[in-house]
Amino acid sequence: MRLDRDDRAGFAPHRGERPQGRRRSTAFAQLLTSAALALSIAVAATAVSMGIARADGVVGVATDSNAHVAAAIVIAMIVIAAGLAVAVKRTVARVKADE
Repeated sequence: MRLDRDDRAGFAPHRGERPQGRRRSTAFAQLLTSAALALSIAVAATAVSMGIARADGVVGVATDSNAHVAAAIVIAMIVIAAGLAVAVKRTVARVKADE
C-alpha cells in the first residue's frame, strides 16, 4: 500500500500514532503559549511606551486644548464596552437559567 503526499497534510498525527513515541500533555502547550503571550505583550508595551517617550506625546497632550475631549471619548468608549459586556453576560446567564 502506497502513502500519498496528502496523507501527511496537517498537524495532527494519524490515528494510533504518537509523535516520537511519547505523549505530550496539553498543560505544557498551554503554559508555553501563555508565556509567549506574556512576553509579546511585554515587548509591545515597551515599544509603545518608548514611542510615546520619543514623540513627546505627554507634552503634546498637555499643550492641546482639545485633549480633554479625546480623553473623555476614550473613557466613555471603555465604559460603554464594559456595560455591553455586562449586559451580554446577564442575558446569557438568564437564557441558561431558563433552559
